[in-house]
Amino acid sequence: IKDTDIHASFDNGILKIELPTEQKKEEETKKFIEIL
Repeated sequence: IKDTDIHASFDNGILKIELPTEQKKEEETKKFIEIL
C-alpha cells in the first residue's frame, strides 16, 4: 500500500476510511514506525 492510497483504520472496531492530509500522513507514519 502506498502513502497516497486511501487510509483505512479501525477506530473502536469501526472501519474508517479517509484521505489523509500530509500532516496526518506524517503522524500515521510516526505511529507505524513506533509500533514496529
